[in-house]
Amino acid sequence: MPPSGLRLLLPLVLPLLWLLLLAPGRPAAGLSTCKTIDMELVKRKRIEAIRGQILSKLRLASPPSQGDVPPGPLPEAVLALYNSTRDRVAGESAEPEPEPEADYYAKEVTRVLMVDPGNKIYKDYKESRHSVYMFFNSTELREAVPEPWLLSRAELRLQRLKQQQEQHVELYQRYSNDSWRYLSNRLLAPSNTAEWLSFDVTGVVRQWLSQG
Repeated sequence: MPPSGLRLLLPLVLPLLWLLLLAPGRPAAGLSTCKTIDMELVKRKRIEAIRGQILSKLRLASPPSQGDVPPGPLPEAVLALYNSTRDRVAGESAEPEPEPEADYYAKEVTRVLMVDPGNKIYKDYKESRHSVYMFFNSTELREAVPEPWLLSRAELRLQRLKQQQEQHVELYQRYSNDSWRYLSNRLLAPSNTAEWLSFDVTGVVRQWLSQG
């Protein structure tokens, strides 16, 4: 499969393509060892804690029996605490709203490296201190993302070398007929340290994945 290409008008190093995927039926990284939370237990613990606060405000060690309840209105602080607890419990008991379809899938991040600069695919593109050409193997992309709809987001990340002058970056997409489409630009302030830049290329990668 012919590689798909991008062109950047600025000398940068270490181009990476980061892909955020929707992975049905697979736990998200970092969550696989988490235990399931018992929401009923959490709710009971919360009610017990609030009951203790009410007893403390009434200066009681335990709830009084019905015959021991003194006449007269309850303190406002106790009524406010009771009402807020009642409203919170009622809200938690309400039927939850349906989640967006994407939230039913775990998300994972994978990366795809550009084709090695020594590959013959670059021989047709003249080296220049003002341009960086990046090609990505379409087969590797499809192995990482079997279906276009599984791609949630794609970012092109590049490490910028430290520069003493302001720089203007432009990103272009290459088509199979050797034409180029402008994608994005960035104005970079002078910097004494290397830094990572990120470009949203979700639409471009989805287009590559959709091509036969």
